[in-house]
Amino acid sequence: MQIKKFEALTMQEALETIKKDLGPDAIILKTRKNRRGLGLFSKESVEVTVEISDRFPNKKRDLKTSERVDLSQLQAPQPRYIDIQDSQREINLAGTMAMLERSTLTRPEFQELFEQLVINGVDKRLSFGLIKKAAFELGTELPMSLDRLIDQVAQEIMVTTQIVSPWVEVESQKYNQKSLPAALAMIGPTGVGKTTTIAKIASHASLRRKLKVGLVNLDNYKISSFNQLGTYARILNLPFRSVVSVNDLKVVLKDFQGMDLILVDTTGRSPRDPDSLREMQETLQAIPGVRNNLVVSATTRDSELSDAMTRFSIFQPQGVIVSKLDEAMLYGCIYNISQKSKLPLVYFTTGQNVPDDIEEASAERVVALLLDL
Repeated sequence: MQIKKFEALTMQEALETIKKDLGPDAIILKTRKNRRGLGLFSKESVEVTVEISDRFPNKKRDLKTSERVDLSQLQAPQPRYIDIQDSQREINLAGTMAMLERSTLTRPEFQELFEQLVINGVDKRLSFGLIKKAAFELGTELPMSLDRLIDQVAQEIMVTTQIVSPWVEVESQKYNQKSLPAALAMIGPTGVGKTTTIAKIASHASLRRKLKVGLVNLDNYKISSFNQLGTYARILNLPFRSVVSVNDLKVVLKDFQGMDLILVDTTGRSPRDPDSLREMQETLQAIPGVRNNLVVSATTRDSELSDAMTRFSIFQPQGVIVSKLDEAMLYGCIYNISQKSKLPLVYFTTGQNVPDDIEEASAERVVALLLDL
């Protein structure tokens, strides 16, 4: 595999030369604008980094990494290319942007919005998918304004983002007079704000929706969590129980049979402790119809989110709650986890204040966060 950099006065010139020199198998990895010189004498150019695999036999050049080109032999405005080593492949678009035959995707407005999404933390492949779909929908529409493109990408984000309200099932069971209360459990890594989130949901359910709510702490492994939820229960005047076994849980469920909603707090467990996760999962199964919600923090790195998503999949979560939006600088992880987990978003939390700093998730909110609207 070889990597080259081409530089030309315009993107069109760069693409034409890349196709001529490397053929149709080249892959665009990165583009950027350069400016050389000062003041009135400065000139703007476009730099394109491309890759071509050794397995393609139709290369028009032998692309050895040691090869150098005498730039004086190149006639302006022909592009020049510069070799770089494989070890230097810190490339924003690595492997995601194939040599695009659609001329619309090489437009600067598409590239600008793509870079905005990536800078805001959206996975490169997901960003490229949004831009490509927008380009397909817009076709060869001219002139193409950035605002028009943003509107189209916003529509794509809204279409692909699943949202679910936690109250549909709760209200259904209440007004259909079902014998069993609805049950929501919060699962997830340590430190993501599960207990505070439960307190906020409990407050909304009790004070605004006038539901009968019971609070359960699954075990007292973490004393501070037990004390915190118990304190919230006293403030909200809600029944509260802490259980350490399936038998204890069955007793509590019998006591809470007249409730509309049971909210279950689980002790934060490390995703890397499979035995502990399995034990907790088996306990939660004793709650009829429980809906498990995976709580993750917006401040968590994508690699750690993916790991948590994989390890907590044994709970078969039915929704995702994203916490700590107020502490995050980038919001792409919200879209990333919704697309990679294929789960709907349920809530966003935006601070520590109970009950105010929580909002039901919406696709419109996701669009606003990703596109800085």
